[in-house]
Amino acid sequence: MDNFLEVQLTIFATSALVAWATLYPLSMLGRRFKVMDIPGHRSSHSVPVPRTGGAGVLLGAMVGALLCCRMSPALTVAMGLGGAVVLA
Repeated sequence: MDNFLEVQLTIFATSALVAWATLYPLSMLGRRFKVMDIPGHRSSHSVPVPRTGGAGVLLGAMVGALLCCRMSPALTVAMGLGGAVVLA
C-alpha cells in the first residue's frame, strides 16, 4: 500500500508541476495574441486578464491521466468511459 501511495503522490506532484510550469508561458502568449478577458459588471477582476490559464491546468490534468493509465489498463478503460460520458 505504501508503494501505491508513493506512486499516486508522484503522479499528483508531476501533474501540479506541469500545470504550474505552463501557466506563465501561456499567460504571456495570451497577452501577446490579445486573448484577454475584459472585465464587465459580473467579473471578479477589475483589469483585463489572459484567458489561457485553463490550458495549463488541462495539460497538467492530461499528464496525470496519462501517468495513471500507464499504471493500470483497467483505469484506462474507466477514464475512457468517463470521458465519453462527459463529452456526451
